[in-house]
Amino acid sequence: MSHVQNKSSKQIKASFRANLKEIEGYIKQTGSAFISYIYKMLRLEELQREKKHSDSIDVCLDLISLIKSKRFLYREERMGNIYDNISQCQVYNGDFSEAIKCVQKAQKFYSKNLRSYIASKEQEFHATFYAGDYKNALLLIEYILNLSLDNIGEFSADRYLFLKSCAYFKLSRFRDSISICNTALELTKDKGRWDLGIRYIRIMNMVELKDLDQADHSLEALRKSLGRNSKNDFISARDKVILKAFREYCSSGFSPRPSGYLIELIQQLSAAGTSLSWEYYSHELFPIHDWISSRLEYSPSKVAAYKRKR
Repeated sequence: MSHVQNKSSKQIKASFRANLKEIEGYIKQTGSAFISYIYKMLRLEELQREKKHSDSIDVCLDLISLIKSKRFLYREERMGNIYDNISQCQVYNGDFSEAIKCVQKAQKFYSKNLRSYIASKEQEFHATFYAGDYKNALLLIEYILNLSLDNIGEFSADRYLFLKSCAYFKLSRFRDSISICNTALELTKDKGRWDLGIRYIRIMNMVELKDLDQADHSLEALRKSLGRNSKNDFISARDKVILKAFREYCSSGFSPRPSGYLIELIQQLSAAGTSLSWEYYSHELFPIHDWISSRLEYSPSKVAAYKRKR
């Protein structure tokens, strides 16, 4: 089955590239600025899908120059959207200060309370949160929640509450954080993503508050939820390893002295460029393995001892 899916994916990619080549031909024939704009937007989509973030920024800068040079192409929202794209690429590149500058520039092109403006403020929250400025991240998400959210729906509004819970957690305001998690949020219907994010934050809050029995109960509920949904494609390999790490940590009574197995699981989750790697803009707003590691007395020798036993 996966072979067929991979082949189909390759065919789609090849077809997309062929279409881009065809559009390049039209640009050479006509010199059309509009066709060039369409081409660059499609090229941007391709590069972002391939996670080529620096190349994506270059295309965005070309788009800005093109739009500014042609009055019929110029739209305020187009300009804002491109700066938002640059900001997101800068986040992936780890340049959070530049990401914040770009997203603030994007917002100058939007009218407040429009969906594009709200989405741009959310991007600013993410860039600020990833930069470790949790106080300002909290202010940003509170600002968003004070806007008119009538046109975005209950699900998106609840997602902003989840982001607020994460900011509270990072500020060690654990009771404020868990009170949001214990609210009947619409997000809990999204079993493969946001529901897991809420469950993770709830467990971590309980551990921080030393309510270890409730943390144990919540972890068992997480295990059952993942078990019920394990056959669904939307449960990632990383989420399954996070469950293992939580359970191993729990089995020690959340002791600061980890087993070799727990350390190995943390190393798997920490590795870059694998199917287990943490990703920006996911339901796991910050890496769970970093939180567990921060509570441990790390001993590399335990990893070696564990591997020898295996």
